[in-house]
Amino acid sequence: MSKNKKKLIGYIGQEKKSYIHDEKLIKIPNQAAFKALKRELSLAPAGLHALEVLIRNLKEDLDNIAAVQRAPDERRDLINHLKTIAKAVSVLDFQCRQRKAVINEIIPEEARAELGLALTFSTMGQILGKPLFPENFNAQMERMLNEGHLISVESIEAYYAPRRESLGIHHGGELFSALVGIVHKSLEKWISAHNEKNSNSGYRRTPRNRVLYWLIYEAEEILGVDRIGQPGEIFRLCAAVIRCLGLNDNGLRSSVTRMKPLVDKDKLAHAAGA
Repeated sequence: MSKNKKKLIGYIGQEKKSYIHDEKLIKIPNQAAFKALKRELSLAPAGLHALEVLIRNLKEDLDNIAAVQRAPDERRDLINHLKTIAKAVSVLDFQCRQRKAVINEIIPEEARAELGLALTFSTMGQILGKPLFPENFNAQMERMLNEGHLISVESIEAYYAPRRESLGIHHGGELFSALVGIVHKSLEKWISAHNEKNSNSGYRRTPRNRVLYWLIYEAEEILGVDRIGQPGEIFRLCAAVIRCLGLNDNGLRSSVTRMKPLVDKDKLAHAAGA
């Protein structure tokens, strides 16, 4: 018996918020089970092959998810901390914009100097709305060469460090406020994308729904283009495979009904982006 035909154990949980809660065994169907699916669904060889590939890919996918679920919750903790920080940065951004006149006085001179050193002339110029790049730059470089200095990014940064430091001292409040605004916008975009991703993928979170999603998505490859439009064909496919995999089939028809328009929407979006 080949390795692919040996009993494979995966971890599929009950359909709760987490992928894995109460561990439940699932196995790749053996060849006899695949042949039974072929007969039950009247699959062509190409359709059976597409179904086998899909099931094996789903098995690997779900096993990987199970491993992540059993791993430490460092990623989830980081996401929660970032959301907390985003709220604080939002308040700080508002306060900076409300108190532009005094922000430079509030920030210590040493901190403003370090801020200038951390930024390039181009970045500070964009924030302050005026060109800050040193005049006579070529002449300065020629002077450095004549003095025996090695020209590199590091040497140029070191050469102009006092000027950047001075700009930081004089404009530190504006620079700090602008950077807070940039961080705030970046965090907002990240949270928005994160929430949208979770919202769009919520119906695929549980193992059964994940299987249903991809069965419907690949139904044309499995059943053939002529059959997917026939009433009940997609449900027959989903019901047969769900039972074969040993997953709960309670309320399956309503789950398939809800999933179908979501899958169709994703397929249109994927086709438009192809």
